[in-house]
Amino acid sequence: MEKRSEAINPKCFFGLPLCGFGFESSRHCFVACPSDDEFQLELEVIKDELANHNYEAYIAVEQFKGGKNIFCTKICSKIISSHFCLVLLNESRHRKKNMLIPNPNVHFEYGLICSLHKYVIPMKRQPEELSFNVSPLDTIVYSKSDFRSKLATAVSDAVKSFAGGPTAPQSTLIDRQIIEFMSLRGSVLADLVNDMSKMLYDLGGALGFFLFTGQQFTYFANAETLDERRIAFYLRLLSNNIDAAVNRIVKFAGETVGPGDLARWLLPFNNMQIVVIVDKTSNRDALAKFGHQLAPVVKHGITVELLTRDELATELEAASDSIVL
Repeated sequence: MEKRSEAINPKCFFGLPLCGFGFESSRHCFVACPSDDEFQLELEVIKDELANHNYEAYIAVEQFKGGKNIFCTKICSKIISSHFCLVLLNESRHRKKNMLIPNPNVHFEYGLICSLHKYVIPMKRQPEELSFNVSPLDTIVYSKSDFRSKLATAVSDAVKSFAGGPTAPQSTLIDRQIIEFMSLRGSVLADLVNDMSKMLYDLGGALGFFLFTGQQFTYFANAETLDERRIAFYLRLLSNNIDAAVNRIVKFAGETVGPGDLARWLLPFNNMQIVVIVDKTSNRDALAKFGHQLAPVVKHGITVELLTRDELATELEAASDSIVL
């Protein structure tokens, strides 16, 4: 797969100041499909096939999210952060007229997927014909008897296009000096095979934050190439994500378990910190004026530390000098 020149999508399509979601930063496949019940069998087969490759199937029509910027959180960000996408172009039955029509939501999402230059697997059931606007694009045409085999081949090809990437989703932009620095602080890159680490990583992974674990969980970002405003924007998004996760846990625990279990579930958020490497010319006072936007993480006792590369090197050198041979 062709490498992108940018790891983060810089511009919002829908009028927000910035985007900030990372391309191919989450191990899932975005699935655009009609919501008709008759396609449930295909969706179950898709889920199974992706699970065989240790991929999550993010099926937009099965997600129910409220609040502001729903399209951003439910659709656009998931397309951007997915490793690849799959589109079922099957026609939907009109609810008032007994006729089949191209599904407008699916075609809209397909257009967004193509505009973002994502790896995409388009599929359509026989004997339906493709709409004129997508007919020139290569589409896998399937029947009930060969759907699984054609899907398996297409998914396998998509996964191979990410050879070396999906198995190490936290490797990009983390250099040896940063690994040594975090090791000095008693932290290592979190293993994303357990549910808690994966949940925490997903809160910041698409924004360019890496998750380290040790005595505490640490979100780490190398923001040396970003200006203060963009750094503040990403910190605010992470802050909001953490706050929303804590609120969901509190709400769920209040409905199902007692205070003891709630305290245990919130333990990973205790003593959590965020560390950001900024350019040595960055003005930390300029970043400080955005501090009010971090109220959600401050509320939970999460600290934010801004370091320059020189300060990181100085701390490593001091630790090295302290070793007596």
